[in-house]
Amino acid sequence: MGCTPSLTLGGISYSCDDIAVGGLKRVLYTLSADAALTETSGEITAATIASGDTVELEFNNKDGFSAFSEEKTVEANGVVNVVPTVVVEFPKMTASKRAELDQISVAGIELIVWVETAAGTYHAIGVDFGAYCSLVSGQSGTGRSEKNMYQVTFTGEEDHLSYSVDSTAWTSVVGSLA
Repeated sequence: MGCTPSLTLGGISYSCDDIAVGGLKRVLYTLSADAALTETSGEITAATIASGDTVELEFNNKDGFSAFSEEKTVEANGVVNVVPTVVVEFPKMTASKRAELDQISVAGIELIVWVETAAGTYHAIGVDFGAYCSLVSGQSGTGRSEKNMYQVTFTGEEDHLSYSVDSTAWTSVVGSLA
């Protein structure tokens, strides 16, 4: 049976070429103060970040756990709140991972978390008010079939859904890796 797209909601339409692939491919972060960004219509179109100011989190991207989500709530009185969340898993609790995670999970650090999804989309979380490392959880597992790992959650609070990042800006972000 072929695909016949028939659903259109305003400017949102479904295409047979849309692939519903979940999961994350890459997660990076930059201190908010270290990034100069240009935004046009909800999309980051340029990013200026000094070389070495972005860090890539090397996580298990086949874990069935790591994900990016966001929830937007709109109240009758006009209050709008968006909570973006990025969750990643790092296999094996090592001293070096512990040190890095302890260093970024400090109150007051404002981050921009850059996400590349498995579906090939790019997102910037925490652009306006900063994201932060809200949870680090270490687990040894209780048996051979369970994971020894760290799980980390980055959270933010924004007024609108996260910005998309175009390929040119994404290339600039990746080019600023430490």
